[in-house]
Amino acid sequence: MDSENFIEDLKPYGILAREGCEFNLPEEAKIKISYATIESIDFDVLQEKGIKELTIGFSKISNIKFSNQNDLRIYFFKCNFLEQVFALECNFEKEVEFVGCNFEKEVYFSGVKFQDKASFDFSRFKDETFFIETQFLAKQKDNKTIENSFIGTFFEKRVFFNKAKFQSKVSFQASRFKDETFFIQTQFLAKQKDNKTIENSFIGTFFEKRVFFNKAKFQSKVSFQASRFKDETFFIETQFLAKQNDIEAIANGFQEIIFENKVSFIKAEFQAKTSFYLSKFQDEVRFWHVKFLQVLMNQKENEIIENSFIGTFFEKRADFSEAIFKTKVSFQASRFKDEAKFIGAKFSGEQQGSNDAENNFREAFFEKRVSFARAEFKARINFSLLKFKGGVRFIDTVFESKNFIFEDVEFYHAEFISSKKEDIESDQEQNYHFKNVIFKDVTSFENLNISELNFENVIFNNIVVFKDVNFVLNHESKINKPNFINCTFSNQFNIEHKYIQYDFDEIKAKINSDTEKNYKNLLNYRDLFRKLKSNRIAHHNQIDASELRTQELYARELELEHKKDKSLKEKIERWQLIFYKNLCDHHTDLILNLKWLIIVIGLFASLYFILQVIQNFDIFLALNKYGLILSLTGFILITIVYYFQDIKKFDFFACVASILVLNVICYKPKLIFGIANLIGDNTHNGFENFLFTVYTIIIGLVVFSLQKTARKNSIVPS
Repeated sequence: MDSENFIEDLKPYGILAREGCEFNLPEEAKIKISYATIESIDFDVLQEKGIKELTIGFSKISNIKFSNQNDLRIYFFKCNFLEQVFALECNFEKEVEFVGCNFEKEVYFSGVKFQDKASFDFSRFKDETFFIETQFLAKQKDNKTIENSFIGTFFEKRVFFNKAKFQSKVSFQASRFKDETFFIQTQFLAKQKDNKTIENSFIGTFFEKRVFFNKAKFQSKVSFQASRFKDETFFIETQFLAKQNDIEAIANGFQEIIFENKVSFIKAEFQAKTSFYLSKFQDEVRFWHVKFLQVLMNQKENEIIENSFIGTFFEKRADFSEAIFKTKVSFQASRFKDEAKFIGAKFSGEQQGSNDAENNFREAFFEKRVSFARAEFKARINFSLLKFKGGVRFIDTVFESKNFIFEDVEFYHAEFISSKKEDIESDQEQNYHFKNVIFKDVTSFENLNISELNFENVIFNNIVVFKDVNFVLNHESKINKPNFINCTFSNQFNIEHKYIQYDFDEIKAKINSDTEKNYKNLLNYRDLFRKLKSNRIAHHNQIDASELRTQELYARELELEHKKDKSLKEKIERWQLIFYKNLCDHHTDLILNLKWLIIVIGLFASLYFILQVIQNFDIFLALNKYGLILSLTGFILITIVYYFQDIKKFDFFACVASILVLNVICYKPKLIFGIANLIGDNTHNGFENFLFTVYTIIIGLVVFSLQKTARKNSIVPS
């Protein structure tokens, strides 16, 4: 090439620039060139001439030869590099800036050491670019933050930052990567100093093809806020190592990002809190074995440390299996349109000081199946205003906090299951609280060890199954029965009757000393028994329905007892309920009814014979032939058994009465028929006539109750 075409004044400095450019000859060891067409630049020659600073703007450059050791400040502004750029394993001691430059061919900065700040702001790389094992070694000086900068940079082909090291912070803000991008094992090593937070920035960055941050390390916090990933994204085993300082809560920022393709955060580790606020995952996302390790330390008053997925949108499958949340996490108002998995996830945040570590799913919406199998919730959970539109599975899920509550939640198909039936006695006890909840599809509770189960204002629209559920004993060695307040049962409610069975004393024991609360509690219990009774009748379970009707009447009796300003009708109703409760347990206890029949007949016979004795002392001689001695012997034996506590007081009287009844049946059966003894017989005195009449009325009531009780307890349909 004809040397006459080059500027002679620049040749001695290793710069072959064509005529027509603007330049300044070295002044204070500086060269400035503008609007040039440069064939080549030789940095070895520049340094031999003692040049300390080179500035070139608005120029076209074909060939550039960097020195192995470059000890001058380099500034290229709005330059076009027409050929490949090679700087393999070179060392740059001073600042290097390529601002607004175009690189037409491949660029090789692999193995380079930038000892001072490096900037490629607003540059454009049209071919493949290599920063493999490149070291950006600039460090903060005199409280001035040094930033390696790729702001607004445009990479049209593949770019490699594999194993690169950024000693100070770096910014790729508003950059664009049109092809695959590799930050594999890249190290972002900037650390905060004097409680000043250092941030590596990818804010507003646009990745059009696959991007890899596998095994990258961010020593300080990083922000990808408002970035966009159009293809698959990988943060596999990536480490976000920034930690909270005393001044502010450090947050790794993934807010308002759009991920259009699959995303993998498998085995990633976040030391500081992390935010995915209002981000959107349009394809499958995997957070397998991810560790969110932020803990509460040196926390300011009322400051909340929270990993945030608030308002996050998951359009395809979201998998948080085996993830660990060391402090609280919030999925508030997030939406899962496809299957979600939290299998084996550990929500380990604990309350410290005045701050309550709460795992927050408030107002989240799960449109498809979601599984919390083997998940562990250590702190309080907020599941209020949540919708499970698909099936939800809590299999072997552990809720350690007793403050846990499902409130204002919609379930469709819900399963609360322990998978190991043989270990049910050794399983951890669980507490479940449901308030203002709707179960719209089949609900299952299986193989669980439950210490507390509360349902308040709950609607069961479909079948509910309690299979092999063990309600553990309380401190009084009684079953902790589930509590139901204002619940609605629209389909089969399959729970063992013993768990909803209350005797009179149990209902009475549920009442506290407050009269108004007593009345309200009794109304709740009566409402529960009424609804369960109707449920059993609707599904042809007459036996349980009869039991529940009895419990309803118990509650009604206690309700009338505690009601103020009772009417005469209500007073009579109360005594009527007391009578039938004691006579036959509201037509459910046939044996009790028979005992009363025997006692009434026996009592009548006793009074009758006593009356005869009073009138005729020779009656003993007359009765002796009717088994008097045998009767007395039986009475003595029954008394001995009673005093040895092998028979209850009521049963004792029934046994004594049975001896009298037996004598009456054997020797004077006519007495049993009461008023029939008066027909055609005028030998009785006035008291005997009165006794026969009262006995007839009472025995009539008892016999009527007996036949009704027998009919209600019959397995033959009436």
